[in-house]
Amino acid sequence: MKLEKLLKTIEIEEFYGNSEINITGIAYDSRKVEEGFLFVCIDGIDEDGHAYLTKAFENGAVCALITKKVSLPFKNYVRVLDGRIALAKLADCFYDHPSKKMTITGITGTKGKTTITKMIKTIMEYSKLPTSSSGTLGMFIGDEHIKTTNTTPASLDLQQFFANSLSNKINHVVMEVASIALKQKRVQMIDFDIGIYTNLAKTHIGKREHEDFEDYLLSKTQLFNLCKVAIYNIDDPYYERMMYQKSAKPLTYSVNNKQANIYATNIHKDGVYTTFTYNGLDKVITVTYTLPGQFNISNAIAAITASLLMGASNEGIINGLAKTTVKGRCEVLDTNTPYMVMIDYAHNQSSLLKLLTEIKEDVKGRLIVVFGCGGDRDNEMRYEMGEIAGNHADYSIITTDNPRTEEPISIINMIEEGMKKTNGKYIKIIDRTKAIKHALEIGKANDLIILAGKGHETYIEKHHVRTHYDEREIVNNLLKEIL
Repeated sequence: MKLEKLLKTIEIEEFYGNSEINITGIAYDSRKVEEGFLFVCIDGIDEDGHAYLTKAFENGAVCALITKKVSLPFKNYVRVLDGRIALAKLADCFYDHPSKKMTITGITGTKGKTTITKMIKTIMEYSKLPTSSSGTLGMFIGDEHIKTTNTTPASLDLQQFFANSLSNKINHVVMEVASIALKQKRVQMIDFDIGIYTNLAKTHIGKREHEDFEDYLLSKTQLFNLCKVAIYNIDDPYYERMMYQKSAKPLTYSVNNKQANIYATNIHKDGVYTTFTYNGLDKVITVTYTLPGQFNISNAIAAITASLLMGASNEGIINGLAKTTVKGRCEVLDTNTPYMVMIDYAHNQSSLLKLLTEIKEDVKGRLIVVFGCGGDRDNEMRYEMGEIAGNHADYSIITTDNPRTEEPISIINMIEEGMKKTNGKYIKIIDRTKAIKHALEIGKANDLIILAGKGHETYIEKHHVRTHYDEREIVNNLLKEIL
């Protein structure tokens, strides 16, 4: 593609060189640059792309897009004010506007994004409507799994993902849309058909993401000016803020509020099974699935609604939900023990509260929770998680999660301060494997042991180093040792 065609899509502050040169690809990572590429400099949280201009040139880049006046090895360069917006527009143009040729659903909110994404993808496939997905668990195009670092990848990666889906004759996409991705304009040029709002809680506040809760909330709202139809959870207290002055056509849903456009009736729980009747969009559909908790009823309602709008069949909805399992979300392990072991991603106060309160009513024995709290995040969350566990679990084991640049014991001690406000029984064990071993050793018949915080993650991050850590493997190995 000619550079001139790409440049027409962006606002230019300064250009130097030959606009007639051919651009064979775009990259924002100098390691991915090949001959004939346009290299886009992104000023990130940890690194500045301008520092890699020479490396990009050596790897074959023929033009650079910059946001600062720096010395350049390039004969061709373009300077813009906002590199992220420019990258989104350039990627959309380079891949020939793929999102306009697809049906795309985006999901935002603190909790539920991954589960709803998996529900929709499974429903659509049982409706014989092949669907790609992108989110915390990675990108999926047919049988291909592409690992990703972020819940919502960069705009360039997303546009390539859409184009590759189309080339595989997949015309539907469901994706998680993180608040930081909205703030950083990663989804700026995506033509969303449907947007879903799940809920909002005080999380992701800190030096790396959002300076305060208001910034977090306002970032989330941006999705609903990018989509045609917006599906809002009115059981969440912030839904009106999400809806305020947004251009999307609104639809509301609720677990049991019949004033919503879509709601559930005939709710019945039996062990790991949940059954309810979906009412909305002129449909009445009774479904049964194996994800516990009222929050998963809410997730299922949102998933059914979006799937219907994307063309799913009643049969596809019934069979798809029945077969939906989500790694790290209320994931019950096959342990062959008299007690049950569950892995869940609950890593903040709202998710831990929902998990413990909604599952406890179905536990015949004790509810034992192993949890910690991530480093470099809001300190207040630690006290609150300790208080929540103390009030709702029968026994808590406070341990390490992802300490990042902090010392684990300092985080654990903050959690303990919240725990001390309750009468909850607890122990502190810094080593997460030893904490899990303790839980397995004390487990009795009908107990439920929840390993909270890691979920789908298969690593522990400390001082910018990720060490392999899969709780499924840990539990399996410990049970061989214990039993």
